Amino acid sequence: MILIGKGRSRRLSELVNNIRCPHCGENESLLMEGYQEYLIFGLPVFPTSKTVTVTCAACKKYFRPSEISNKVFEGVQYIKNKIKPAVWMFLLPIVIGTAFFLKLMSTSNPEPENADTIDNIQIGDIYSLRIDDHRYNKMKVLDVKDGAVVFHKSGHASVKLRKLAHIDSFDGDTIVYSKEDLMKLKSDYKIIDIAKE
Repeated sequence: MILIGKGRSRRLSELVNNIRCPHCGENESLLMEGYQEYLIFGLPVFPTSKTVTVTCAACKKYFRPSEISNKVFEGVQYIKNKIKPAVWMFLLPIVIGTAFFLKLMSTSNPEPENADTIDNIQIGDIYSLRIDDHRYNKMKVLDVKDGAVVFHKSGHASVKLRKLAHIDSFDGDTIVYSKEDLMKLKSDYKIIDIAKE
């Protein structure tokens, strides 16, 4: 069961000096308590508003906002300005943000599973490349000679990652890379996979 709603937490409490209770006349007996309200979706999500209650410590009378004087109202505003939300009130956004960041970091720089095959390039190997942040393509080794590798690119325009597995024809342009260029692509995380044929 997920708890959804609003909550509030008392953040500070102060007795007000130099103000008499309008109900019993007791001096310095007005207690102002500041609360931070927050939304709850299973866990506290984020703070929403601040409230201040005014009660007399002597006669226990609770004063509604319409019953307080201007001098007491100034004290209420002072208390509201002093209320600071607790870190735990941001717990759910912190957890979600951290999980999102970790997931983003784990998928942004994948290491090729068989990266050592750059040293052992063979005709028919298929290289999957990241073109930019969200676009990918494949190329197939046609020939290897004197430190140069000749590739045939797929005829497709770059595609999203989920469609990369469907590329199986290599009728695009021919391109030549040196082994050093391939090592640079690998170190820059541009080569995301090398499939042996």
